[in-house]
Amino acid sequence: HTSAGVPAALSGFIEALEPLLPWKATPEEKLDWCVSLQLEGASAVWAGIDMLLQVSILSSGNKRRKMVAVGAQSYHGPPSTSFGGKSPLWNKNYQVKYPVPEAGVPYDETE
Repeated sequence: HTSAGVPAALSGFIEALEPLLPWKATPEEKLDWCVSLQLEGASAVWAGIDMLLQVSILSSGNKRRKMVAVGAQSYHGPPSTSFGGKSPLWNKNYQVKYPVPEAGVPYDETE
């Protein structure tokens, strides 16, 4: 979804974020950064992964590295289509799952 407009408070919000960035620019430099605001978990995860992959490709030139490490049990969105989904509808070869604790299930650290 692309918004046709933005709330008046957005520019003030973005300006308030800039001093919190983990890098500093000299007065002569213009910072080049962006922010992606999402309203719920699944689209935030998808948007974040998309942005990181694009930055990685642009900064390294490596277009072959497209896999994403995800927690084996995701709670961000529907389990059938989300990254790390517990019940995928198709094989997601671009995901490398790592074990994470699951609510209500004992966690065996030896696995």
